[in-house]
Amino acid sequence: MLRNLISAQEQFRREVHIDEDGDGQGEFGGLAELMGRPGERGSGGMEPLLVSRKQVDAGRVMRRGYYWRLYLPRRGGGLIAERMEGGFARGEVDPDRAEHAWYVYAWPIEEEYRGQRTFFASGEGAMWATQGLHGAPDGSDVEDYVADDEPAPHAADGLDWHDMGGTGRDGRVWRQTG
Repeated sequence: MLRNLISAQEQFRREVHIDEDGDGQGEFGGLAELMGRPGERGSGGMEPLLVSRKQVDAGRVMRRGYYWRLYLPRRGGGLIAERMEGGFARGEVDPDRAEHAWYVYAWPIEEEYRGQRTFFASGEGAMWATQGLHGAPDGSDVEDYVADDEPAPHAADGLDWHDMGGTGRDGRVWRQTG
């Protein structure tokens, strides 16, 4: 789903489904918006770019044994998670920064899968993974690492997104995947 999400986001932005600031540059969308649900930011009436039988619930989608939660740049700084019912309210997202950035985490749902990897992708097209669980079922500990503009895989040790791996801000080793 990460590769599909990266493609869907790029198409969504390129086709300018949302342009809150009216500058002609498309902005990235939330999971619900990519699934074709009408949103307050103006994405209604489009064919779904990301097809899923699952709906956004509690700000995340459950798919293939993982919770998925998407973040966009918040107006005034930091990042904001998709609302509980999906999408983002008009004015919540920084439209200039949302023309270039989005982030998603996917972490195992079930206790028995918590030895599996946790995944992360960004608007730069990079996909990262770390071993083991990185997220409580409600996403509360994921939230600890997206409070600003540097999600967990963003390096604590000076690595940039394109390095092959290193210790992230969360103390875990993240490696590029895919």
